[in-house]
Formats: sequence, structure tokens, C-alpha cells
Amino acid sequence: MDQFIELFMVSPLLLAGLFFIAMLAGFIDALAGGGGLLTVPALLAAGMSPAQALATNKLQACGGSLSASIYFIRRKVVSLADQKLNILMTFIGSTSGALLVQHVQSDVLRQICRSS
Repeated sequence: MDQFIELFMVSPLLLAGLFFIAMLAGFIDALAGGGGLLTVPALLAAGMSPAQALATNKLQACGGSLSASIYFIRRKVVSLADQKLNILMTFIGSTSGALLVQHVQSDVLRQICRSS
């Protein structure tokens, strides 16, 4: 058991709780979006720094966005060629946000995450 905690740095009970919260958040995301409203507070409660919690949440959201994008591109609902500017702007915005969040103090980020 000690080796498990050393490897994952969390208890098995906490890991199981986070897993089920992630499953529920994924279900909510599939229906209407907004699963991050569950995952970010759960990750903060588990002891992650705000920047890590936000990064983990955004990485999780990339999977859903990628699968939805592939779905619509394959069915010719969206033309990838027409979306070049949108893709560029998304990349610029996400890169800027990732760089900026690293310079905000953790206490300020915790307050922002709690109030939203």
C-alpha cells in the first residue's frame, strides 16, 4: 500500500473518488458541457495547485474537443480548410492563457476558482 501511495502520491480512496468525479464530469460534458465545474474543485480539494488543476481540466477537455472535431470533419459538416484562422486564434489564445496562468499567484487563482 505504501508503494502505491508513493507512486501515485494519493491514497487509493482519493484516486477512486477522483475517477468517479471525472466519469460524472465526462457524462455532463457529453450532454451539455460544464464538466470542469466538477473536476476543478475536486482537483483543488485533492491538493493540486490551481495551475495544475486548470491544466488537468483543459487537457481532459482536449479529448472531447478532438473527438467532436473529428466527428464533424468526417461527416463534412465542417470544412477544415475554412477553419484555419479559428485554429490559429485558438492556439494563440490557449498558449497565452497557459503562459499567463503561471504568473498569477496561487492564492489569487484559488479565489477565482472558488468564486466561479
